[in-house]
Amino acid sequence: MRYVLYLVAIILMNASAFAADRIVVGGDAYVSGSDAALTEPSPRDAFLSGFSADLMGKVERDANALGFNVDIDAPVGGDLYAAGFSIKVTQPIGEDLTASGFNIYLRNQANIGGNARLAAGTIVLDGPIAGSLVAAAGTLTI
Repeated sequence: MRYVLYLVAIILMNASAFAADRIVVGGDAYVSGSDAALTEPSPRDAFLSGFSADLMGKVERDANALGFNVDIDAPVGGDLYAAGFSIKVTQPIGEDLTASGFNIYLRNQANIGGNARLAAGTIVLDGPIAGSLVAAAGTLTI
């Protein structure tokens, strides 16, 4: 009986390795994999994790992104939480931005509608922040 359970466990683990990288539950989008990319709009929250986390579809509420390279190329209606080695934000964030990484780049179209909390070795801010800025960096360019 024990061997049957081991066999079932191995089959399930292999099946999950080939499963789809994108899951939608109650309007929230969950994307994972080595190259996690969300290209469709998310009517609620979005969660991305992978070596590369690319947000290319509009998110109505909050977005969470974790990866070595994190690229936010779509508007986020609520808060954005990001962690990674290199974080690039090129589109507006409706509310707060919280990010931690080695490099953080906010391009000029990346309007932050609320507060920004940033920690990185290098931070480059080209876009406006409507609220307050709390930043810890080795090099901060505004």
